[in-house]
Amino acid sequence: MVLKLWLRRRDQNQEFVFYGRGNKPVCYSTGRSRFVKYIQKAGLEPKGYTVHCLRHTFASELLNAGMRLECLQQLLGHQDIEVTRRYAGSRTGPVRKSIFVPWP
Repeated sequence: MVLKLWLRRRDQNQEFVFYGRGNKPVCYSTGRSRFVKYIQKAGLEPKGYTVHCLRHTFASELLNAGMRLECLQQLLGHQDIEVTRRYAGSRTGPVRKSIFVPWP
């Protein structure tokens, strides 16, 4: 729901969904600090969610939706397909229904 609101409010001329100043992508440290801020604000700190949880859930959902492993590899920026294959191997049936899947 929040993402739908953002997609309606964001500057449609921007190249990236989440962007920094001057139509540049948000750097990792800025993205992480925003993530931590909103996790704290939502009272979810004790759950142990990380940016990697979000990345893993994103990848798992795309695989569940039928994305080819080679396409996901490029999207995630993995040099080695075996790294991407770990996302597929970590699934047991459909990924759990939560937005974030905590990663061990």
